[in-house]
Amino acid sequence: MKFLKRINVFISKPKVFCIGMNKTGTTTMAKVFKNLNYRVAPQIKQEINIGDIRVKNNQKIIKKFCWKYNFFQDLPFSQGDIYKTIDKIYPKSKFILTIRDANKWFDSLCNFHLIYFRKMGFDFKNISEVKEEHMKKFNWIKEGYYYDYTKNFWITEMKDNQLSYNWELLYNKDHYIHVYNERNKQIKDYFEQRKKDLLVFDVSENYNVSKILNFLELKKDLNFEIPHELKSKYK
Repeated sequence: MKFLKRINVFISKPKVFCIGMNKTGTTTMAKVFKNLNYRVAPQIKQEINIGDIRVKNNQKIIKKFCWKYNFFQDLPFSQGDIYKTIDKIYPKSKFILTIRDANKWFDSLCNFHLIYFRKMGFDFKNISEVKEEHMKKFNWIKEGYYYDYTKNFWITEMKDNQLSYNWELLYNKDHYIHVYNERNKQIKDYFEQRKKDLLVFDVSENYNVSKILNFLELKKDLNFEIPHELKSKYK
């Protein structure tokens, strides 16, 4: 009976995918949905099961993992256009695009990565010191995991109608902000005719969950203050 009750909970709630890029408040959003009693997909398990860039459009693998959760954030949903694949698999889902000031987003991303590289033993003073050979050793989940994401989403460019990788673009502020803004625009354009399915949410400008409650048509008495995450310190 308990198992059936849990299954009914999964079915009764629409799946919600937070598709904002990393460092836009996605972890905070996970805490919000835990407070709303959504079954939040465990991030590490999620990345191990469906984070590999090679399963990006494999609907069977994605569906096998996603069926038992109600809320998702971070990789693979935080980069690229996997939201289109998800939209096909779960056509009644809701999507939240978390955003923040582009300059602050870039600084936060670089700070986070710089701290991680230092924990790995690299004595970098500035993110500009990071090169391809260092990114290959970036061991989040496993070596090569984030390296593949970096190649496919951050340093690609078209030359003579062919896709190539330009490592000079690694942590290039203007380029990263362009990619960030362009992806946000593409998401908004994709949902232009279905605005009820997309919520654009700036965690820094929203101090309680009322906007989320309205979006999901949940009871107003569930309202509470947003549990903001601590910011990484850039040393």
